[in-house]
Amino acid sequence: MEENCSLSTTTIITANDNKKRTYQKWYSKSYKWLVHEPNKGGFCCICRDYWKSAVPFYSEMNTRTRGVFTTQSFTNWKNAPGNATYDSIATVTELLESTSELIDKQILSKIRESRTISIMADEGTYINHYQNVSICISYCEPTESFISLLKVKVKDKDAQTIFDTIVKELESKNIDMTKISFTGFDDASLFSGEFSGVSAKFHIIEVQESLLTLKSLFNFINRSSIGLARFNDVQTLMKHPQLKLIQPGDTRWLSYSRSINAAIRCYEPLMITTGTYS
Repeated sequence: MEENCSLSTTTIITANDNKKRTYQKWYSKSYKWLVHEPNKGGFCCICRDYWKSAVPFYSEMNTRTRGVFTTQSFTNWKNAPGNATYDSIATVTELLESTSELIDKQILSKIRESRTISIMADEGTYINHYQNVSICISYCEPTESFISLLKVKVKDKDAQTIFDTIVKELESKNIDMTKISFTGFDDASLFSGEFSGVSAKFHIIEVQESLLTLKSLFNFINRSSIGLARFNDVQTLMKHPQLKLIQPGDTRWLSYSRSINAAIRCYEPLMITTGTYS
């Protein structure tokens, strides 16, 4: 039994030794979480105190673990082989997969609850010559989370295939595509091409047109002394607070929010002002 095993024992079973191991008092001294009940077995005091039915994923995980360490005592050391370790390939792989599954569920739950998200992706060829696409998502906490690493065929290395792969992966995880406000890719034409890149395929024409209209409205009013004076006069006649339009920036999303809010607050004076030019 290796020294780093969490429940190593004082009795080692060999080919000529059929002794069964029993609980040793030093187990609980060395591992404070372990509580031993005579004629029953071992329990995890932390698991029993905190692993309740109100905890997310309780039902699923309780089914998978069969209540071991919580409602079912642990007695496996009685018949465990002397060479048992936790560093076998099968054990490590299963532990990693279980941990990954739990983390995935927690992250995806936050992503689904977020009002808006942005996605980032990149592709590359690893040393094993496999083509891979990695996907990350930023959501409103704000947090950036890695969610997928996908293999793609080299012959299918084009923008449409990668776009379809990303969409299929997000939909398989029940992520609402309409929440995507931004995309982030490298400068390669495959991803960032203006007309046929992956980024262009995520493009939402309605959003672009509305933002262009917002910029045009600001320029129409504020870059003309006559237009600005007329806008202010209309607000005065309507006994409306003297408000100004805010210029939206190309690189700051918050400036669009302020610009939209300003336009909404003085919507009626704006409609009257622009209507005088028709």
